[in-house]
Amino acid sequence: MEHSTGPFPSDRPRRLYFGWVLVGVLGITTVISYGTTYYAFGVIVVPISEGLAASRAALSAAYSLSLLLAGILVSRSAGWSIAMVPAC
Repeated sequence: MEHSTGPFPSDRPRRLYFGWVLVGVLGITTVISYGTTYYAFGVIVVPISEGLAASRAALSAAYSLSLLLAGILVSRSAGWSIAMVPAC
């Protein structure tokens, strides 16, 4: 008699659950997208300021304002979309 210690037969190798693969891939994608979104501005601010003949302070203020505005709009639209979806 064979004894099994779980839902998987002992002769079958256990595979990695596909959900964990998705979590890993999406986590890496999120880290890369945040890095390119937030930290790339510090790298390219000098060439932009030279090309537009604007100060780095003005460009940084505009970038900060855009992030603040995006945060406000996302929080409002997220609240609206949560309110519109019926509870299950």
